[in-house]
Amino acid sequence: MEIKDIIKNALDNASRHKWKIAWDKEDHQDISIGECLCLCHSELSEALEAYRHNDKDNFSEEIADEIIRLCHMCGDLNLDIESAIQTKMNINKTRKVNHGKAKL
Repeated sequence: MEIKDIIKNALDNASRHKWKIAWDKEDHQDISIGECLCLCHSELSEALEAYRHNDKDNFSEEIADEIIRLCHMCGDLNLDIESAIQTKMNINKTRKVNHGKAKL
């Protein structure tokens, strides 16, 4: 499955459940970008909790939730995330090892 397919599936499911992410909230049913990012943060927090409990299955589920939320947002905002990912990966190829002194 390609990213565009995941985006379409996430968007279709969200639309069926009346979830819409809007850059500027148009009505009381829309979710703002800030609210969506907070929901994304909560999915990552849940993944961290699964990791702390050494629960790989739940960890995978929470990471999937994160990806679905992000794909829904990309769909609602009509972002060409595939191009953005490719562009960013090309930029990352040119960076020095541990740029910014990040240690993983």
